[in-house]
Amino acid sequence: MAVTANSIITPQAPYAAFADMQTASAVTTRANLAASTTLTALLPFTNTNGMQINSIQVKGTSTAIGAPTAAQTVLVYEYDGTSKYWLVDEIAISLVTPSTTAPSFFTEVFYSGWIIPASHTLWVATTIATGAATTAFSVCMQGGAL
Repeated sequence: MAVTANSIITPQAPYAAFADMQTASAVTTRANLAASTTLTALLPFTNTNGMQINSIQVKGTSTAIGAPTAAQTVLVYEYDGTSKYWLVDEIAISLVTPSTTAPSFFTEVFYSGWIIPASHTLWVATTIATGAATTAFSVCMQGGAL
């Protein structure tokens, strides 16, 4: 699709980004952060015109098929492009015990009108340390480039 003057209303290119939280360290504060040492990049690069964020999905992805997800919170940060990671949302993960016949945890949060400037990026973190065989999850952001 060609870039048009109404790109804020209609994103010009669909986009999906993923973060693998197999072995993430816990973030123990809800304060805005000055460094990304305990964060995982979800949308790690800047772009020409900014991005529209439509939804964020969280899915339990442990390597053990029957391992329950741990109750925790996914923290979503927006980096301002210069000095700070701003906490912009929190997504609750509840304990779910999957099996060969029951699915693992899944949730999706929808956003309306969330536009991030071209110089901003998105990052995620968890409130407990995750392990690949037990408490791991993946995060997917869907939206569009403006």
